[in-house]
Amino acid sequence: MKKIGKWFVPDEENFSETISAVKSENWSCKRPLEISFKYVKRFHKAIDVGTWIGDSTKIIQQRFYKTIGFEANNEVFNCCKRNLINFKNITLNEIALSNNNKDKIFFNGVSTFSGWVNTLSEEKVNEWGLYHVVKNKGKVKCRSLDSFNFRGVDLLKLDADSHEGYIIQGGRKFFQRNNPVILLEYKPKVLRRQNEIMPDPMEQLEKIGYTIIEKVGSIDYILTRNL
Repeated sequence: MKKIGKWFVPDEENFSETISAVKSENWSCKRPLEISFKYVKRFHKAIDVGTWIGDSTKIIQQRFYKTIGFEANNEVFNCCKRNLINFKNITLNEIALSNNNKDKIFFNGVSTFSGWVNTLSEEKVNEWGLYHVVKNKGKVKCRSLDSFNFRGVDLLKLDADSHEGYIIQGGRKFFQRNNPVILLEYKPKVLRRQNEIMPDPMEQLEKIGYTIIEKVGSIDYILTRNL
């Protein structure tokens, strides 16, 4: 762990654009979140799936009474915990949300700025002009949204490196009890290059009545549903 500006990041984080963004706090999540807030009717509770170092979580907690974060990458989680240590309205979980409560094998560390985990065994993908390879693999603690019995959730941010479809599958009861505005990072090409057939999160959300109300940039989608 090292410090860049006011933020702790993993030791191996050396990508120049990420370092610049951290120093200036010019977060890519800021605009999508601010637009999402326009559709939220009350600001009681929010869930941030894929907190990374805590940038999105910090922005969310400024508006919500309670923010619950999930981050499965241990290195990134520890940075997030340090960065957000003084915020009493945030609860952080070092857990991968999934479709059940069984621990799974994930391939961890496509890049340090990709804070989640995924199922790619040999990731060699060109992103921002760089090629990233998997560092290691291992079991990750998984739980479903349903297992938490969340109620009163007004915003759900999903950025889990292609695992979003499984998360939605594990939230059948969650979506019966809650009707959050959803901010979804959606990359169909990443879904298709996984080693297993991944459920499409957009299709999963459409099945339970969600529709896209706004697209922000190239990968962020805001969805709502009328009950």
